[in-house]
Amino acid sequence: LKPEKHLVPGDTEGQVTATDPPAGKSVPEGTKVRVNVMSGPATAHVPSVVGLSLNEATARLNAAGFNPNPSFVDSTAPKDQVVHQSPAPGTTEPKGTSVALQVSNGPPQASVPDVVGYTSQQAVQTLEAAGFQVNQQYVSVSDPSQDNVVQSQNPPGGSSATKGETDHHGGGGSGVVAHL
Repeated sequence: LKPEKHLVPGDTEGQVTATDPPAGKSVPEGTKVRVNVMSGPATAHVPSVVGLSLNEATARLNAAGFNPNPSFVDSTAPKDQVVHQSPAPGTTEPKGTSVALQVSNGPPQASVPDVVGYTSQQAVQTLEAAGFQVNQQYVSVSDPSQDNVVQSQNPPGGSSATKGETDHHGGGGSGVVAHL
């Protein structure tokens, strides 16, 4: 017999689904027999979703035929942003494959130490030890004994702020502002 392979849709690559003429039928030697063989699962390129929000990443992966599988990790990236994916973007995978996503819990928070009354050097050491970066801003004082001593801070000691953010001495915004 002379087999003629024909690929047909199916999830199990290489598995025969049918023959024509069917099994058990008597035919002359040399007859062509159509053999239907599954082509395997449909595949697609995994889209890049790193940097997207979890909602956007889920929508893109679902549209491409993949199943997102998120896990949450500590990261300096914004909360709910995808920071890693596996399989890697651009790889070809069977549709229905799970794509592992690492999603940011958001930047770690820390309690801001109260440094009012500290010297500049003490304030910098204390704030850096708590995980903050420090920029100093100086203000005029009338009492010479207060020279190079923290007069005030914002946010106040005991409040929470994002670790790694700059602690400004005298400015606004997030981080600690200390007036020396």
